[in-house]
Amino acid sequence: MRIESQSSIRTKTEHTTMKTACWIYLVLWAWSAGAVGQVITTHSKWDAGLPAVELRDVHLQADSLNDSWQKQLGQLGVRTVLYKPDLLKTQSKFVFDAEQCTVRNVLDAVVAAYPDFTYTQDGQTGVIWLHPKSVPYTSILGEKVKVRRTEIGVPMLTGVLDNLAHFESLGVESPVRHSSNVLGTYDYPVDLPSGIYSVRDILNLCCIANPTRTFFAWPDGKSTGVEPHLVDSFWKDGKPPSTVVAYWQSEVDNPNQGAPTEAQLTTALASNNPQTRWAARNYLSLCRGHIRLADLVRGAAPGEEALWTAVASCRESVRTREIDLPALERIRQELNGKSSLSISPGVKVIAAMELGLFGSGPLAGTPEADSAMAVFEQVARSPLSSSEISSVRQDMLRMTRRSKMIREKLTALKPQWDGFSKDDVDALDNTDIFSLP
Repeated sequence: MRIESQSSIRTKTEHTTMKTACWIYLVLWAWSAGAVGQVITTHSKWDAGLPAVELRDVHLQADSLNDSWQKQLGQLGVRTVLYKPDLLKTQSKFVFDAEQCTVRNVLDAVVAAYPDFTYTQDGQTGVIWLHPKSVPYTSILGEKVKVRRTEIGVPMLTGVLDNLAHFESLGVESPVRHSSNVLGTYDYPVDLPSGIYSVRDILNLCCIANPTRTFFAWPDGKSTGVEPHLVDSFWKDGKPPSTVVAYWQSEVDNPNQGAPTEAQLTTALASNNPQTRWAARNYLSLCRGHIRLADLVRGAAPGEEALWTAVASCRESVRTREIDLPALERIRQELNGKSSLSISPGVKVIAAMELGLFGSGPLAGTPEADSAMAVFEQVARSPLSSSEISSVRQDMLRMTRRSKMIREKLTALKPQWDGFSKDDVDALDNTDIFSLP
């Protein structure tokens, strides 16, 4: 992978940076378990353009590098990965005040305050790392690992990080406790194209899978600890910060527009383009706690827009271990109402799968859950052609991989869906996704 040094990043203009990001934007068409080609993004235009994003009213005070990093994540929404040896002293004060600046200005101030550190932007993914000057970026977690085949929707914590830790020669340790709350927060789906990567590359792919997640890594003897962290931001007067708006502009919609209206967001959530739907859901995650999901679901247009919005709302509720009853009820209404005639078979399957996830979840065995599961089983008995599945295949794979109950139901029901034979479904239960090259 091509690496851009800190100095080269600083000397480029904003126009050149964004132009370069467009040129190196890669979308891979890979083959997955008897399915047609899948679109897997290996570059984040948002991360690539992050240094040029303009900020206003930035006031940061920190007692250490770690504290400064946490406040960049939690107040500004600036996503970086921190690699920090414990031996380096980084307890000095950091103060930054600016009425107007760029993310690059903040990063430059950080490395000026902690002169043993620098930052490097990965040339492939665009993800930015803070790391010691004495440790070249390419040497950080540089051990190689092979992704056996293209994988869709691998759980980040239990499927990626834990499996990397199984290989002693990779030297990865994951000390994170697997509580239900932690799994709900960090076991988000990651798509991995087949090939040989460094461990660092894998972490970068985990980053671009979700803009609200990042990592803290630290060397510990012969191994390196890796711990996931949340990215958040401070909203002033109910308005999203520029880093959040920049995600929408770079990954979803026209860069000349500002933050989307709720109508624009629900339209993007229901886009026919799988990449747009995925990015819109990520934007919704960046806005968590600031958008009323119930209002978003209620305001969505009947039919496919309502179903996709309700499904996205349910996915957001998983992180807080809540049951999104309004969204689930909207799904039932749309599947049983007049608008169901205009809903494509593939979207009906996605909505029914969400009901199936609910029916096999915390409320399993209740009348509501049994009713939800009955709807899923009914839809699963309907045949789907390859063309009907094509635009929702990755969504189906992610949801099937996420739930053992769904996999068991599909195995028992044997739906006539292209790419979802018993062998295909069983393959999604496989956690043996890595090997040593």
